[in-house]
Amino acid sequence: MQIITTIITVHKRRRQYLPQALASVLAQEAGDFKLETVVMADYEDNTSGLATGVRWVSVDNE
Repeated sequence: MQIITTIITVHKRRRQYLPQALASVLAQEAGDFKLETVVMADYEDNTSGLATGVRWVSVDNE
């Protein structure tokens, strides 16, 4: 099975847009592909509310 990976970058000052971006990506039809979503952020956050299959990666933006 082929995988489609979506990477969402989010910055601390714009984190209020993350729920809308995730909803948009997760609403897409993947057809015969497996959908993988990675959120890359320049801050730490509680990721317990993320949808199943969404990975959180914190990066140092300095």
